[in-house]
Amino acid sequence: MTGPSQTAVTRLKKDYQRLIKDPVPYAIARPLPSNILEWHYVVRGAPDTPFNGGYYHGKLIFPADFR
Repeated sequence: MTGPSQTAVTRLKKDYQRLIKDPVPYAIARPLPSNILEWHYVVRGAPDTPFNGGYYHGKLIFPADFR
């Protein structure tokens, strides 16, 4: 298995820094410390929706050649 391309690493680091600087309401997303290509996120149910109070986890797997 090959590691991520430098383009993928640069892009994902930039995207992560943007999320830190300008967070998305009701959501957090972070890459695994050991693998920049695997991110986990949690979306919190927004008030005044049927999902209020819920927490929903997901995982994103980016390809090694992600741009």
